[in-house]
Order: sequence, then C-alpha cells, then structure tokens
Amino acid sequence: MKALTVAPDGTWTASAGEDAALRVWARRSGQAAAAMRTEGALFACAWSPDGRAIATGGERGLYVYGFRPGLDQ
Repeated sequence: MKALTVAPDGTWTASAGEDAALRVWARRSGQAAAAMRTEGALFACAWSPDGRAIATGGERGLYVYGFRPGLDQ
C-alpha cells in the first residue's frame, strides 16, 4: 500500500497501491466495500469534500471514481 485516506465523515477508508488497485473499506467492520483496478501502480488517493468521489493517481495518470455505498457500515 502506498496511500491511505479516510472519508470526510470517517466511515470509509480508501487505499491505493503498487498493485494498481484502489480499495474502499468500511472502517467499523473492516469489510471491503469496493475495488477498482487501474493500468499502473498508484501512489496517492483522496476523497472529495462531500465523500461522493475518490481520486487516485499513479504511473498512468489520474482516475476519479464516484462512490455510492451499498454496504451496511
């Protein structure tokens, strides 16, 4: 893992890494809620101020994903 960020409301954690994956975790349960694959290693990630999107960047550029949780937190 290269980067870790907590959602503005403290409910979710996102991680990005050299395996080219961005993952979102429910902080309370520790369960994985989402995973997105990119085309290269990732080095950074950040939530939008409203917690509805996650940006991640790495070898192949910047990716922005919408986030709509469906997991019981």
